[in-house]
Amino acid sequence: TDLINAPEDAPAWARELQTLCDAVTEQETRKNARLMRKFEISLARGLSNEDQAAVVKRFCDDHFTRYGLVSVVSIHNTLASDGDWNPHAHILVTNRTISADGWHKGKGNIRWMNSIETLALWRQKMGEYVNEALERAGIDRPVTYQSYASRGIDREVTRPLGYEAAALEKQGIATEQGNYNRDVRL
Repeated sequence: TDLINAPEDAPAWARELQTLCDAVTEQETRKNARLMRKFEISLARGLSNEDQAAVVKRFCDDHFTRYGLVSVVSIHNTLASDGDWNPHAHILVTNRTISADGWHKGKGNIRWMNSIETLALWRQKMGEYVNEALERAGIDRPVTYQSYASRGIDREVTRPLGYEAAALEKQGIATEQGNYNRDVRL
């Protein structure tokens, strides 16, 4: 599932992926420019594709679109190291705000995105949005976006396998990363 979220008054081209990417590339002219910010968000197992898309759209609308930013979302559901599904979203967010007149000059008005407090708020809100969707779907398995450390749990976390290791594990071939994750779960 792919979604583009843009402010209502943004030009129509901001809702067309290729045109948007071309416009971002034109705007960010420094050779070391970051074209967009990238986020990856875990979604809860058991939610329908429609529910997953609604949760991510709500998150993007509340935390990016309302501030004049455009976000591009791609939702995936890959095989996890435990053999179950791993629904997640990749989100790209523009570094500049946009309105009917096009891109705004400068990036000063979005520096708030760089703070630890903002990240903590996003994690909290995403947890709330997902849990509300789980409740509506009749799934009594709430999630938390707090780390083990912040909850006082002394435990190692598993690490993403990556595409190659996941493919090998799926074939029954043990990998270093897969072995690490199995050891952590013990």
